[in-house]
Formats: sequence, structure tokens, C-alpha cells
Amino acid sequence: MDRSWLYRVCSYFLLTVAACVVLIPTVAQWMGKEDRLPAWVTKNLQKKILLGLDLQGGLHLVYEVQVDKAVSDKADRLAGDIEEKLRKDKKVKDVRVDRIGNTEMVVHFANPADTGKLDKDLLKQYSKYIDEESRDAAKGEVHLKIDTDYIDELKDYAIRQGVETIRNRVDKLAVSEPAITRKGTDIVVELPGLKPDDFEHVKNLIGRTAQLEFKIVDDGSEYMKTLAGIAASKKAEFPGITVGNGGWTEEKGSGAAHEDIYLRSKDRGEIERFLASLAPDQKVPADHEIGFEQRAESQDEDADAAPAEGARPSIWRTQYLHRRAEMTGEYITDADVGQDQTTHAPDVQLSFDREGADLFEKITGANVGRRMAIILDDKVASAPQLNERIGGGHARITLGSFGDPFQAQQDARDLVAVLRTGALPAPLKKTFETQVGPTLGRDAVEKAKLSMLIGSVAVILFMLVYYRISGLIADIAMVLNILYQ
Repeated sequence: MDRSWLYRVCSYFLLTVAACVVLIPTVAQWMGKEDRLPAWVTKNLQKKILLGLDLQGGLHLVYEVQVDKAVSDKADRLAGDIEEKLRKDKKVKDVRVDRIGNTEMVVHFANPADTGKLDKDLLKQYSKYIDEESRDAAKGEVHLKIDTDYIDELKDYAIRQGVETIRNRVDKLAVSEPAITRKGTDIVVELPGLKPDDFEHVKNLIGRTAQLEFKIVDDGSEYMKTLAGIAASKKAEFPGITVGNGGWTEEKGSGAAHEDIYLRSKDRGEIERFLASLAPDQKVPADHEIGFEQRAESQDEDADAAPAEGARPSIWRTQYLHRRAEMTGEYITDADVGQDQTTHAPDVQLSFDREGADLFEKITGANVGRRMAIILDDKVASAPQLNERIGGGHARITLGSFGDPFQAQQDARDLVAVLRTGALPAPLKKTFETQVGPTLGRDAVEKAKLSMLIGSVAVILFMLVYYRISGLIADIAMVLNILYQ
């Protein structure tokens, strides 16, 4: 007797039982009886049929990628590379490469006779990235511009990398079935099942650019002295702005004295409005920019009075920076939370790859005695004085000692998380947000269950009445198909 049919029946029976067992957590969740499941089920059967954003609620976000920032960052890196090659390979002692706008660069030679050293052989190395626009040998200036095709390539990469970075961050949040998709220059993020209490934390973590830049502070500049005079003359219009005057003496090397003149206010917006009100001939020079650092008022060396006991009021102060970034966070290989030994505030300790370590050592060695601003998402985190060349491939970001210490600790952990997953190649601007409530999801699920039940019963009855035995076989096949899927 051929027993193959018996084996097939037994196999289908076991598969059906297994499918029903796997569905137990899903059915229990739908019926609201998850707490009644036996321990062996909750331990071994954790996968469920997941509902989408429209059914279980959650968060829907749309971000626009600020691709122009990615282009300007690349221009800064190209400017630094060209300047280094002119100094190192062509032996040009006094040369400066400034970025103008997002896509243009101007090479300034102190000695116009050196203009010819930026020759075709050197420019050929950058033929994929830049084109020469004009050359003025008398002034010692060469104007360069990033190639338009390369700009399109940079913008496309910024969006693709943005999608991948956000996906990596979302994966660490343990959100079930997230959807991160690209739509033109936008990134659409859907996070089903997210609790309303977690909305703000998740939005901050996703949208944080985590762009890290290292820029040299231009201390003792004549422009800041002029700006301080203008601020004093507009005291009635901007009463919250005061002028700070600090300084220091180099601990090593020449022992030269440095003067630090800056503006300060409890309201950053007031300083920004003051800068916007400047006449065209008073504006910040194109090769410089004003950075903003938030610090505890007690840390300000020119503070008028000590803060009240237990209070940690903060102020905003300006830093006059060279616009071009000497280095960015693209060289970071690891980040971890630490603690500042002086203030006991949390800090973030960084490790660079080999190329980044060499670059950081070169930058710090060339700027001993000056200050280097560490900028995180367009905010100066700190601006320490460089007393010596720093090797070893490590750096530290101090997050400040004001505000809620527990929140500062959480901010440090969040920053480490985003730095480990990689900085976004360009800032994000949130253009749309929808919070889908779970009530709509439950209603939709209940209606879907009812419609499925009515439809299934109608089909089964029709098949049985019209096709009889054949209909019964078809009904059994349909039920098994649903279970096996």
C-alpha cells in the first residue's frame, strides 16, 4: 500500500499546527490578551504581524536636505588641499585660499610673482572638481569654481547618504518596520507604533546634523574692535548687548599676548539682529564669520556679577572665525561619553582615523598659541587655546556646565549615538510633520476584521453551495494559504 499520501497529510497537518502556533502572539495582541500568554510563548515566539503607520499610529516626518551646505563643505576641503599643495609642493610661503559663496574660491598670493605656480599640472589634479574662472597676475589672484556636474553629484550623494544615516539612527531606536524613503530632495520618515512621549526625543535624534567642524579663531582682529564700537553706539537699540574684553598669554613658544574682543547677550537673536542691521561696509568680511558659543555666565571672564547660588544662567558670546573649516567630522572613527576633570560636566571624547589624526596634528602644530573653535551644528561647543601640537588622533568636545546635569548627560549620549552612526552630509530642515493617533488605527483594524470575516464567510458559503466537494477543497486551500503566509 502506497503510504506517500499519509506522509503528505501528516506534513500538511504539522505545518498547519506550526502556522497556528506562530500566529498566537499576533492574535493575542489583537484581542488584548498578551498578558495571558504562557512563558514559553513569549520567550520563543516574539515575531508578530506588524501594522503600518495608518493602522497603529506613529510619526510621519518630511525633511528637506540642505544640499548647498554639502557643496560649501566640499569647497572648504578643496581650498585647504590646494593651499597645502602650494605651500608644500610649490614652496609658496604666503598664500591663502578663501571660499566665496558656496561654489567659488579665490587664491590670494602675497607675492604676485607666485601666481604662475598654480599651473596646469597642479590644477589637473582637480580637473574633476574645479574649473579656473579667471586669473589676475598683477593682483596675485586666481578665481576657481566647482564644476557644475560635480555639484550635482555632491547633492545626489548628500541625499543618498542622508537616507542611509537616518536609517542607521532609526535602527538603534528599535522601531518596528520604519520606512525611510527619498522623494526628490526630501527624505520621508515613517515610524509606526512610536509612543507620543518619545516623539520629541526621536525627532531631535533623527534631525540632528551632527556636523563637526574645526575652525581657527581670529583673535585680536581690527574688525572686532570696530564692531564693538558700533555696538556701543547702538546701545539704545540693542540694550542687551555688551562688549567683552579678555585675553591670554601664550604658555609656550613666544609668550605673545592675545586680545579677545567679543559681543555677548543673554539672547542670541539680539546679536543676530544687530549683525543684520549693519551697513554693507560694516558687514562681516567674506572670508570670516561670526560663531556663537553658549556658556555659563560664571564662565565669562568679564561677567558683571556672580550668579545666584544654585543658578546657572547662560549667555551667548561671539567668536570671530575664519570661514573655512580646517577639518570636519568625517574622520571620526569612534565617540564616547566622558567627564571634564575641571567642571565635572559631561564631554564627548573623539577618535580619528589615521588620516584625520595626521591632519589634526598638522593643524594644531601650525596654530600653536591660537584658539581653535570646535563647532557642532553651527554652534561653537568650545574654543580651547592650542598650547602645543596635538597628536594621537584624539579630541574632546566639552558640552558646558550649565543647565540640568541629567539633561546634559542625555545630550552627551545622544551626540555619541549620532556621531557613531555618522554625521549627516548636509543639514536637514523639517518641512512637514504628522502625528497619527492610535484611535484611528484601532478603528481601522476593527473594521478590517469585520469586513474580512463577512467576506470570508460569504465566499466559503458560496463555494460550498455552488461547488460542493470541489468548493470545500478550495475553501480548505484558501485557509491554509492564509495561515502559511
